[in-house]
Amino acid sequence: QLADGIMGMVNEGSSFWNQMYQSGKVSKKQFSLCFSRHDYVDPYGTPAGAMTIGGYDPRLHIKPMVFASDESGGSGFFTVYLKNIYLKKTSTDKDMVLLPLDESNLNSRGVIVDSGTTDTYFMSVIGGPFKAAWKSMTGKVYTNDGSKMTKSDILSLPTVVLQLKGISEAFYVETYGSVPSTGMLVGEALDPNSPFDILVHIPPWHYMEYDSDNDLYTPRMYLDESSGTVLGANTMQGHDVFFDMENGHIGFAESDCKINDIPSTTSSSKTEVDDFTAEMDDEFLKQPEDDIESIAASWSCGTTQCRTYFSFVAVVILGGLIIGVFLYRRSHADTRGIPVQSRDLEFYEDDGEVEIMRSSNRSVV
Repeated sequence: QLADGIMGMVNEGSSFWNQMYQSGKVSKKQFSLCFSRHDYVDPYGTPAGAMTIGGYDPRLHIKPMVFASDESGGSGFFTVYLKNIYLKKTSTDKDMVLLPLDESNLNSRGVIVDSGTTDTYFMSVIGGPFKAAWKSMTGKVYTNDGSKMTKSDILSLPTVVLQLKGISEAFYVETYGSVPSTGMLVGEALDPNSPFDILVHIPPWHYMEYDSDNDLYTPRMYLDESSGTVLGANTMQGHDVFFDMENGHIGFAESDCKINDIPSTTSSSKTEVDDFTAEMDDEFLKQPEDDIESIAASWSCGTTQCRTYFSFVAVVILGGLIIGVFLYRRSHADTRGIPVQSRDLEFYEDDGEVEIMRSSNRSVV
């Protein structure tokens, strides 16, 4: 069974990234999380994306990063200011329907970006306008009940678009030399008063979750929250999300988050990766043959004393194995059944246990 748990990443002194900073392992109060999407779980590990401590890795980005203002005040949860919510009929449709919602209601209890929350929870005030727009687009009532759907059904569902308060033009000029050309910036055509706000897209294949046990799809966006809006991991999915305590920003860059597909080099004229991250890359991404001589040298035994010692250890281990096999056979001499050929074994996984099915009996390991 894979280990699970929540790693504290909030802006507090005891958080993982802050301990790295305080111990001098990274030079900046920054980190980024890039969540990929996989519809399967492998007991040996499932690729989930990338985490970068001390900055972000632009090699992961499909498009330039854009930045929302962090409204948290420098501590606690990472907070953004939600300006508007739109629905798009499909992910490729350029026409968006603006939900008639007041900014003060959208942000009355705060809006946080929380990687420790799997799903997304909107304030209940959003429910009415959201459901009305959904019904108009799909002809169906929005509900969190599961339903049977085809791939084409999923792709036809609306994309949810969030407009978050952005930062100044000056920061983009300082970072990139000019304002990047990307659909993640609002632009003057959509909102002439806030052209540097950002747009975060949540497509249906991010918010719809498949239940393989019942063959049902369920939307994991909830519209009944009373204590504030939580933009969870399914909102962050498909983005490299950059938490920048140095400048008070939260960056979003479109990404497939496939860490294994990026080049192993860390040299880049625009890289924002901290020195510590670069050292980690050099250590873990190098080819095994790069260090074969040092590995062989570290395991060589060049003295008579060393060789005598390892010979003695080998004899002790071998003797222990022989004795163990002899005792095992004696204890099972009267209880052994008919030998089972490998082709008679079938493996089934159920709640982390593996059942070994045999023709005459079964045991759980």
